[in-house]
Amino acid sequence: MGEGVAMTFTAQGFSKKFGDLCNSFGNTLDEVAAATGIDIENLQGIKDGNTVPTGDQVLILSEYFKCDLPWLIEDKAENPDVNITVLLRNE
Repeated sequence: MGEGVAMTFTAQGFSKKFGDLCNSFGNTLDEVAAATGIDIENLQGIKDGNTVPTGDQVLILSEYFKCDLPWLIEDKAENPDVNITVLLRNE
């Protein structure tokens, strides 16, 4: 069997993406907590990079923000939505 490419996931990388998503959508942590059922203290820890989200939390946040799960969990992945925006602006 061939070796797969290792994905890099860090709390800090996820934290940056989570913070960027909150800012892009204009959501407060209170709003995200109310909509997702994830405790506000956990969300604050995730945003600060001090808490590693559980698998369930990652899935819930991916669905809430309607973002690509592989992009969200891979530190070095590029946001596929950015490429679509650039493509549409160039037409």
